[in-house]
Amino acid sequence: MSTLAPVLRRAKSPVVFDAIRDIAPMALAVIPIGLTVGASAAASPISGLAGWLGGPLIVAGSVHIAVISLLSTGASAVVVILAALAIGARFAAYSAALSPAFAGQPTWFKLIGPYVLVDQTYAVASNRMDDSAAGFRRYLLVASAVLFAVWIVAVSTGLALGRVIPESLQLWMVMPLLFAAMSAKALVDKAAVAGLVTAAVTALALSPLPSGLGLTAGIVAGTVAGWMTRGAR
Repeated sequence: MSTLAPVLRRAKSPVVFDAIRDIAPMALAVIPIGLTVGASAAASPISGLAGWLGGPLIVAGSVHIAVISLLSTGASAVVVILAALAIGARFAAYSAALSPAFAGQPTWFKLIGPYVLVDQTYAVASNRMDDSAAGFRRYLLVASAVLFAVWIVAVSTGLALGRVIPESLQLWMVMPLLFAAMSAKALVDKAAVAGLVTAAVTALALSPLPSGLGLTAGIVAGTVAGWMTRGAR
């Protein structure tokens, strides 16, 4: 029992409760995205295992859905890789923004921390920059664990349901859903709103393009719009 005492104390830490409370609304909001990603993987020519592995390996709904869409339309490996890199470029900015909080962290966390930085975890972790090194580390890991557990279950469920999910739910609709999963504070931010509107309008306008280019263009355009709006402050 004595060996469990430190674990139980950490589990009762206010940081743990804060992380669960903060990430819970966004974890619920990614469920329809995960279902759509899983269903899209099931309906695509790629194997179910490959589609599912994108959940824990890619760990980004926008990149995952773009990869599935592009592979389904026969895009080359080079196009898929370049699109994934372009769409995921914002994660490098997230890591840079949180670099002060990583400065005093152990090496293992410096390796794992950036891997779990997605839109939702960045949104909540960016508000904990003043925490101690241990507090920030615990907060990010707990928030990430909750979000990833929900994400993997949602993707797995979508994959299992397959075509039961209406095909009328077009892939380009996933991007607005992803942005909507951000916290209320993020959504009232001008940069987030600019990214949301630009991504949705661009993806819808270019949806007839082949090889998933409309989806890719929408995501990239939304990311660029968000960066430009934030930089203009």
